[in-house]
Amino acid sequence: MIEAAKYYEIMEEPFRALCPDKSGFMNFGLWPAPTLQAAQGALVQATLDALQTRCQAPTRILEAGSGWGASRALVARKFPAASYVGVNFSRNQVEHARRSNSAVRGTRYVESAIEALTLEALDGPLDALFAVEAAIHFDKAKFLGKAAAWGVRALALARKAGRPVKMVMSREEVMRASGPTSGSSSTVKIGAKKDGTIVAAQGTWYLQAGAF
Repeated sequence: MIEAAKYYEIMEEPFRALCPDKSGFMNFGLWPAPTLQAAQGALVQATLDALQTRCQAPTRILEAGSGWGASRALVARKFPAASYVGVNFSRNQVEHARRSNSAVRGTRYVESAIEALTLEALDGPLDALFAVEAAIHFDKAKFLGKAAAWGVRALALARKAGRPVKMVMSREEVMRASGPTSGSSSTVKIGAKKDGTIVAAQGTWYLQAGAF
């Protein structure tokens, strides 16, 4: 994340200088298109179209990597009833997005790395999320964690039921269905009788657990 932040500190002004009329987008666009600005808007629009196929009527949308704030208008046009939270780790971009969209109701911007977000920081739950040319910078393990495996199922059930859903897993189910875990090297020896009865076991494990 630090490397990505440094990249944007270096590139954000030169990139904006390339954009016609300071379009406010921070992406390379969906081509072919007549202009860069049109291509940039088309990419955001295509992303929102894909989001709508998964979530017909979201009430609160999170944009991860919200850039200079130009996508807010497209979100409002596509989902007029939904409130919006934009998250970005660039202070310059967050401040610009806040100024640009100060008159748009139901809009909030948070200066944060996506992996560090909590429901408290977001002032509540969300039911839709999208990112345009930003996910490459996410630490997938910290951002998705075990939710990538089974949290989405709880979300689907909650939408269907119209109420919160609690998902309880056994230890075996957690080990089978979730992740991530540390890198490791393991050596295991098992002694057994001819009938398959285990009578001895020896193991050595080296885990990449870091300083903690």
